Amino acid sequence: GGKYTKIGNVVHVQCYMRTDALDNTVGRSGDVVIEGLPFASVTASAGINGHCAFSVGITSAFAGENPSMSFVGGGGQTAMQLMYQTAADGNTSNLKPSDLGTGINSNIVLVSGTYTSA
Repeated sequence: GGKYTKIGNVVHVQCYMRTDALDNTVGRSGDVVIEGLPFASVTASAGINGHCAFSVGITSAFAGENPSMSFVGGGGQTAMQLMYQTAADGNTSNLKPSDLGTGINSNIVLVSGTYTSA
């Protein structure tokens, strides 16, 4: 579930996700994203090209890495990319389908952030 507030072209989003009986095996590749943001991100913004970092507040019951950060890319994106920190020195990597749990009440994540819409 989720909710948003839009004032002008600024959108604040809160999202809670939990999965049940997810199949993360055959044919699953790429990166884990949460799709369905209510408005597309701005194409360009001075210095950051429309990118915006989101906060990950709670994570639980992932099979591999737990997401520790999220962002919305510029250029008309309507999805949040989930990422995790690979080392204490700040290296990051995209969450993959193999990181997702397959049981009941798995992959719990609470994400919130603000981005600029097109």
